[in-house]
Amino acid sequence: MIIANRVKAVTGCSALKENCDYIEIDCFQACRNRLAVKSVFGHQFFIQLERDTYLSHGLQLVCEDGSDIHVFRPEEPAFRLEILCGEFEKASRQEMHFELGHQLGNLHLPTEFFEGSVVGPLVTGRDSINRLSEKFSGDLKVTFFSAQLGLYRPLFGIRGGHR
Repeated sequence: MIIANRVKAVTGCSALKENCDYIEIDCFQACRNRLAVKSVFGHQFFIQLERDTYLSHGLQLVCEDGSDIHVFRPEEPAFRLEILCGEFEKASRQEMHFELGHQLGNLHLPTEFFEGSVVGPLVTGRDSINRLSEKFSGDLKVTFFSAQLGLYRPLFGIRGGHR
């Protein structure tokens, strides 16, 4: 087993090249700092990183033997919540952001903020996200799609605000 214990960020992901070994990480694995995974070339890796290290797409992990392995985040079913409260006052908008963050935190979803929208993995089912949208009485536009998540650090991870 190869132990990866350091992170080296790279600008582009070269993991898709045929001669480059990589590991595929889903949304829940990305928030873990200790993880055993198998690479696409069949090598067994044990990832042991500092607490609160997020495995984003394109990250390069350095192993104890000097080799490296790239992190790849495949497409996953996802949701996008677009806030439609453009005419609200700043205080009302901040209150809505706080409430939305609280509700998503209760679902323990590793969500990301991207282009003014909240994006996250669709692991709880569409009903949970639709019920959340209904709480905001039409101020949220919900879209379901397939996306490559993990391009940005999440707003909160699996551990949420509970420490």
